[in-house]
Amino acid sequence: MALAQLMAALERGGEDEIRRIREEAEAEVARLGEEIRARLDGRRASERARLQERLRGETELCLSAARLEGRHRVLAARDGMLERVLEAVRTRLPPALVDPRYSVALPDALEWALGFVPEGGVVLCSPEIARVMRDGSHGRADLEVRPGLDTGTGFILVSADDSIRVDGTLEARLTAAWPELAMRIADLVEKGAR
Repeated sequence: MALAQLMAALERGGEDEIRRIREEAEAEVARLGEEIRARLDGRRASERARLQERLRGETELCLSAARLEGRHRVLAARDGMLERVLEAVRTRLPPALVDPRYSVALPDALEWALGFVPEGGVVLCSPEIARVMRDGSHGRADLEVRPGLDTGTGFILVSADDSIRVDGTLEARLTAAWPELAMRIADLVEKGAR
């Protein structure tokens, strides 16, 4: 019987060893599973953060592009509006030739032009204002007033040697004043839109 007891003891010891090894293996499997899950969670979190950052960057790019396109459209609309205003003003220049307020301002405009050509010359002007220009020249012998249809609305003072031309036409004055006028008009429109 001693052999049977020894065998039984060995079997029990073997079963205990198998159970102990199995428990250690299961514990190791559980520990490795937790470690793998932790690593995967870390990778997922890292990948999610990277993806969110990329999406945030792409979203910012899209928003910037949309803002830029919006600004472009606003500026194009503003430029179109300013062009229409400028064209409307230009259509009102020819009737201004016969406006008494313009006639009153012409002598001062001629004096301004003579500041650039003090030795006199020829005043080329629209026929509608030739008389006012002659009166504004105060009979200066060095200043000839010559009406013509190709001068636009206003006058052009040409030096005697033809080296200097002072464009006093309303078109030229509008062109010179337009950048500042356009900014003022745009400001007024923007303030009115608020």
